Amino acid sequence: THFQTLNLIKRVLKSFEGLNLKGGSNIKKAFLAFYDKYSVFTEAIEKISIVFSYVLLVAVTLIAGLAVFTRYVLNNALTWTEEVARYCLIWITMIGTSLAIRYRNHISLDTIVQRLPKRISTTIEIIFFLIIIILIGVLATSSFIMVFTQSTLRYSPTLGITMFWVQIILPVGFALTLIHSLFIILEDIKKLLTGKS
Repeated sequence: THFQTLNLIKRVLKSFEGLNLKGGSNIKKAFLAFYDKYSVFTEAIEKISIVFSYVLLVAVTLIAGLAVFTRYVLNNALTWTEEVARYCLIWITMIGTSLAIRYRNHISLDTIVQRLPKRISTTIEIIFFLIIIILIGVLATSSFIMVFTQSTLRYSPTLGITMFWVQIILPVGFALTLIHSLFIILEDIKKLLTGKS
């Protein structure tokens, strides 16, 4: 029920407050040190992802322009342009999804959550991202199995390469999403511990 949920949230908040007791300060310091190192790690991944996304976006633009030029100007369309552009867009989508998690830019209905006290809304966000991690973990595992068992046996129609090179972005993209989701959780826990937003 609604009251049971609120009581659960209050107990979670009290457990965080309990870290300020004797012995808890060491745990708090260890957590903050881990957070700082993990933040540096995710920032590096973020920068690499952004550069890679820009490269893919430029590639898609050039390939699409080449496709239009050869089809309507030269009247001799290239067969591989559409397929390569489609694969690049798949890669951009998967990388972009992880970056959207990092920046908290995914569509969400947070009207009610925003009206709650800051500590409660932060705790709710932690719970949501724990659910996301579980779901993405299942998808990552399934995609990993699919890529390494089925994709190596299938070939793209025009390029003739194995679909492994196309679909490897699925487990990679899900892994990036997991990494950034964990960062969001750690960031929210830091807010609860330090009281800073």
